[in-house]
Amino acid sequence: MKRIISIFGEKIREHLIPIKENTQIANLNGYVLKPEYAKKSRSNQFIFVNNRSIKSQFINHSISSSFDGLLREGYFPGYFLFINMNPLKIDVNVHPNKTEIKFDDEKTLYAILRSTVKHSLGQYNVAPILDF
Repeated sequence: MKRIISIFGEKIREHLIPIKENTQIANLNGYVLKPEYAKKSRSNQFIFVNNRSIKSQFINHSISSSFDGLLREGYFPGYFLFINMNPLKIDVNVHPNKTEIKFDDEKTLYAILRSTVKHSLGQYNVAPILDF
């Protein structure tokens, strides 16, 4: 959080929602920004897998789908996501710059990401949450 605030300014602190989930597939932690802080660009989307900065359309989609009904048309959620997982479960040789990676179990990771972000949004009263 200190690094995020030092780069983006103190004002961002009130918009950060923590996310944290530890599973057998991956350990997730980081922050998503409240829907009112969404932008028309993807400039506030940061993903790190095993401390490597990456780009991932499927991760972007899983997080964006967590915000269904919360964002205006054409706006994108902001997030700072750190994923730690077994290096044998990913392939970093997809792109020459090593900025894109392939996950062995994308469907499960997609579901974990989506539910973790939805749960955090519900916990911080940003989105309704159903408790069974």
